Amino acid sequence: MSTARNSLLLGASIASLLVEPVVMQEPVSPVVMMYDLSRWSTMLFQDIAGTIPVTADGDLVGCIKSVDDPAFDLVAPDDASRPTFRIDALGRPYVEAGSGKGLSIRTPLMLTIPFYQVAALATTADQTSVSGIKGYLNSADIQNGGFASAKAVTQGVSPVSHDFAEPESLFYAWPILRPAVFDAMMDAGSVSFRQDGIETAGFSPVATTWGQRELFAEHSIYGVNITSQDPANNYVGIAGTGTTHFYGGAFVVSKPPAAQRDALVAYFAAQLEPQIDPADEVILCIGDSTLDDVAVATADEAEELFLSSFHANAATFWPDKTVLYQNHATYQAKEQLTGWRVLQTGASGRVFIYNSSVSGSEPQHFMGARFAKYLERLPHVDRVVWGHGHNMITTDTTGWVRLGNFLDAMDQVRRAFPAAAHMVLRPHPRQTDTLMNGVVAAVDRMETIYGDMQIVNIHDPWVADGKPASRYYDGVHLTVTGAGNGVDAQRAIFDPAYAAWVSSGYPVNPLIDTVSGGLLTNSDFSSWSGGLPTDWTAVGAPTVSQSTNADTSEGDSTALLIDGADGAGLSQSISAVPYRGTEVMVAIRLNGVSGFGGAVKLVVDGTGGGASEEYANGKANGAWRWAYLTAHVPADATTITVTLHGGVGAAGATLYGRAVLLGAIPAYVAPPSPVNIIIDTGFDDPTAWNATTWTVSGSKASTPTSNPYAADQLIPLASPGGPSLTIVNGKTYRITLTIADFVASGFPLHVHLGFGFPVDFSGGDGTYVATGVANTSSTNDIRISGQQWWIGSLTFLKIEEMP
Repeated sequence: MSTARNSLLLGASIASLLVEPVVMQEPVSPVVMMYDLSRWSTMLFQDIAGTIPVTADGDLVGCIKSVDDPAFDLVAPDDASRPTFRIDALGRPYVEAGSGKGLSIRTPLMLTIPFYQVAALATTADQTSVSGIKGYLNSADIQNGGFASAKAVTQGVSPVSHDFAEPESLFYAWPILRPAVFDAMMDAGSVSFRQDGIETAGFSPVATTWGQRELFAEHSIYGVNITSQDPANNYVGIAGTGTTHFYGGAFVVSKPPAAQRDALVAYFAAQLEPQIDPADEVILCIGDSTLDDVAVATADEAEELFLSSFHANAATFWPDKTVLYQNHATYQAKEQLTGWRVLQTGASGRVFIYNSSVSGSEPQHFMGARFAKYLERLPHVDRVVWGHGHNMITTDTTGWVRLGNFLDAMDQVRRAFPAAAHMVLRPHPRQTDTLMNGVVAAVDRMETIYGDMQIVNIHDPWVADGKPASRYYDGVHLTVTGAGNGVDAQRAIFDPAYAAWVSSGYPVNPLIDTVSGGLLTNSDFSSWSGGLPTDWTAVGAPTVSQSTNADTSEGDSTALLIDGADGAGLSQSISAVPYRGTEVMVAIRLNGVSGFGGAVKLVVDGTGGGASEEYANGKANGAWRWAYLTAHVPADATTITVTLHGGVGAAGATLYGRAVLLGAIPAYVAPPSPVNIIIDTGFDDPTAWNATTWTVSGSKASTPTSNPYAADQLIPLASPGGPSLTIVNGKTYRITLTIADFVASGFPLHVHLGFGFPVDFSGGDGTYVATGVANTSSTNDIRISGQQWWIGSLTFLKIEEMP
């Protein structure tokens, strides 16, 4: 086998792949072939010899330089076979290889097991009908071999058979034109496949009959190929029907350690992921399989409600903006994120739509460790759209129990993204029963608590229509094509509601802000007696201890650890008599750490008493989260009991930070109506402002982009013949403003009500609401100052006098 010097001149994360020891399973030096398109101006060439650099989108590519050794350059067999260099809407470079176009290694190289390959890829054609996923081999069609495929051959003889086939169902209905990072480790006896660093249990690894090189010399693997179709001799490479987009990749002729493989995946993944800027609009969708864009009726990609509406209405909802869409999961691999799909390109900004809808999920699932990657990667969220239903079915027709399921996630998303506006779907009914009534009731109850949500009522109009069969695929999921299909019927209601949706600008504080003390004693488990937390009673035979693995984000130094068999735990009960006729809620801070961990129960006795349970296994393992449970207290109830389990259904261990029982769920109180609107403007009239060094133009007021200074003020002028801008000493004023184009600040943006102390606004782009009390009376003396290097713009300002 050929060897090469290890001379990748990359950043530290990639250079470490070559300077750290590599665990070898054959007595040869590692050969690394690296194709880094992020450096395309120096790595891509128009001619096969590699002397004429690629300079622009549309240039033909005759050669991709290998970072390691010129012998490993990828080259076209002739000029007519050269693929095309492209730069996509996100500025990401790639090589586009259509039919009859492709690149292969310059110097023939026979690869032998073990070896590793990774590539960032997208395709223009659906791969489900034959090969499962672009570039993965399926034995049914030789032409669809590719990236992670290989041939068993007799050395020096043409390929004779397939040795393995990656199952089609692993990446069910993988979407077109959404790049992701795929990697495969070819080893003796098995091949493992991953998408974006995740290997799906049950589908990978795949067993093979391959052995080590020294034992099975006749079983070899051909070299590297980048093309849209398998060549006659079936090289290992990048393949698939349609056109392949290659964003970069590497081969390692050895078995690199797992950490080094992960570093390579992370390197290419970072090149695919766009960075969200403060000025970008971010929309987060949270739902289940009826909204996740994974088809039910067909193996092809299906545009369900969110994608269908946003795709069709992009130009209306977001004129002249680039709109990007990403679905959270493929059908089987729920931890995975699909690549970005560009719905529209524009010049006036960007919109990021994250659809986190996943089959089988309920709202509370969103806050577990599985979805932590969403909360970590989003610097801000402007709008949240919720759509849940079928998986929450219970006999709880009044919605008392399922209310906690919604509150659980809704409240914590508000806590993570306090400036976001919320829209909630009253979900469509099931076709043959009324079991969705309890879910709809839970939505209605949640609306009374928060009061600032935009409700989209799909349920009632569908019931009034008689729930036509044409809308349903299986009585729950919806049809996506054909006359009278379900997605079109949803959109007839959703589209105009979304177009008209304007945030009130007065988001309600999370309920969790009210959680302190409560009706349970020793709710933080800080007091202990006789080996148990004081006032808590053992259920079963749990192993209970204080742990230092505490939730420091909540300021805790210790936590309660419950470890035990199925059903073992701690409980505490209180009298239900004072709370008859109300709905109670318990808020639990927990972390399911092992087994079937993280189970909480809230039980209320009496006729029609409520009982709700939270099972966090698979949702919260390794992550602290709040869990909310709610229940109705009937007129004859005597006892309310909260039970904390180590595990339910099997043994488990769970950490608990606190358990707070509220006697009645706090009700939403509408904000007071203003007595007088002093200013309500979108900066459309430059003559209405004394702007000094501010600029009022294009429906916005902007500070200078450099050298703002303390005296810089924006002063509204009273309109001729209009009301004066009168501020009254001692009065409370509510200020609503929208910041855009934020760059930086040394101190907050100040709004002065007369000569009094200013109301300050900190943060990036978004709508903010604050109140201030005037400590002097004045007329026509409202001042806005971007003092101490505040650089940005205002697009809206409202000042209201409150009662």
